[in-house]
Formats: sequence, structure tokens, C-alpha cells
Amino acid sequence: MSAVEITIAFECLPARMEEVRLWLSERGCVYKLASTAISGERVVVVEFTSSADADEFARRFDGSLVAGWMG
Repeated sequence: MSAVEITIAFECLPARMEEVRLWLSERGCVYKLASTAISGERVVVVEFTSSADADEFARRFDGSLVAGWMG
């Protein structure tokens, strides 16, 4: 499993999460979502079964791979 972390400002959350959902759906990705709130932002971790999907997602959404993620 590979995981990617992205940070989204609260004021952008609905639109950005819709972008994420559409991107994942269009590619047929197998994934799990986890999120938490941290000082005015939402940190979202997306766990992928494919490392190639994780890499592409990280590039598209300016995210970073999470080392040792045990979601």
C-alpha cells in the first residue's frame, strides 16, 4: 500500500474534495480516505493499492508520499 497526504484550506474543502473524488473515480483507483483537521486546514491521506496511482495523485494534488503509513 502507498499513501499520499494533501493539505486543503477549509474554505477550499468542498471544491477540492470534489476534484479529488472525480480524479479517483475517472481512473478507477482502489483507495481508502482518512482525514483530520489541523489549525484551519484539513489534512487528507489517501491510501492506494497501486504505487503508480499514488505517485500520479501526489503530482496532481501537490501531495507527498507518507512513509510507513499503516492506515
